[in-house]
Order: sequence, then C-alpha cells, then structure tokens
Amino acid sequence: MVRIMVAIDYDPSSEKTLNRALADINTEEDKLFLCSVTSNWDYLNDEKNAAKLSLYKNESYCEAKKIPCRSIQLEASDIVGEYCSTIAEFEIDVLYIARQGFRQVA
Repeated sequence: MVRIMVAIDYDPSSEKTLNRALADINTEEDKLFLCSVTSNWDYLNDEKNAAKLSLYKNESYCEAKKIPCRSIQLEASDIVGEYCSTIAEFEIDVLYIARQGFRQVA
C-alpha cells in the first residue's frame, strides 16, 4: 500500500497534479489524501475560500471517478511546516505538488 498525498490550492495546476496522481494510483491498494493548508491570517479570506472550493471540487472529482480519498483542510501560520507535520502524521509515501507549490506563501 502506498499513501499518496496531493497538495491542493486554488491554482488551476492543482487539477493537473491530481490527474497525474490518479494516473499513478492503484485504486485497489493505495490510499489517496487531498490536503489543503491555508494561512490562518484573517486578511487572506479570499484565498482560503478559493482553496476550500478547489479541495471540494477535487474531492467530488475523485468521487465521480469512484476513487476513494480523504480530504484534509488545515489552517496554519507556517504552511510548509503544517504540510510536513501532516505528511509525517499520515505516513505519506508520495507527495504531488502543483506548479505553484509553496512559492506563494504569504
């Protein structure tokens, strides 16, 4: 069993990243996690809402393709640190990150 996580944000490249992960996943054995970590700073509400919507859309996409997944929505002041903690907590083996990755952390 391989634990696969896709980092989801509001960038359109997240969908391409998810499709790449879905192409690689063994739906009989592997576990898929969709994770969105947004800043807990109040003035970033638009980005938070966009990230939550993207997470919901990608979760629905997986459900439509009959691929089970677990969605994780978190807020933190240290976004990269929160991703690292989540990867360790869920013992993730493979992480897919979209084109924007962690470059646009506020």
